[in-house]
Order: sequence, then C-alpha cells, then structure tokens
Amino acid sequence: MRQKLESPVGEIVGIEGKASSTVNNRDFKGLNYLSELLGDRFLRGIVLYIGDQPVPFGSNLYALPVSTLWQNSETLSERPESVS
Repeated sequence: MRQKLESPVGEIVGIEGKASSTVNNRDFKGLNYLSELLGDRFLRGIVLYIGDQPVPFGSNLYALPVSTLWQNSETLSERPESVS
C-alpha cells in the first residue's frame, strides 16, 4: 500500500504499509525518494507496520504500528529515541 496526502498548501505526507512486525531503513526507500523529489513540499513519511512500537527513522520519517490509528492522542505524545 502506498498513498500520499496533500495539504491545501501543497505539503505532502507519504504513507506506506508493510505486512511485517519489524522495519528497517530499506522500508523507507520509496519515502526517501519521495522526499528527494519533493524537497520542501515533503512534510513527513510514515511506514505503517504490524509491530508494537513507534520508531523514528531520521528526519521526518517514522514507523508506526497500524494500531496507532486507533490510539488516543495522549499515547501518541510519547516519543521514543530515533533509530540510527
């Protein structure tokens, strides 16, 4: 699954889904390409996966559990350290 969302001012959020309980840098290949292509218009990239931890993957790239879509905002405010 690949989708992009565009704000009224042209900012783009890229979203990919992975049927895996783990993620790594390779899973962000398409989002990194989109970021390079769009430059400042790229707001962030998200990989939804079936794991249980939100994980930052560098500048404006995040792996989020699919279950995050059903969590409240208090849970989402807890931010783990970035993965190198």
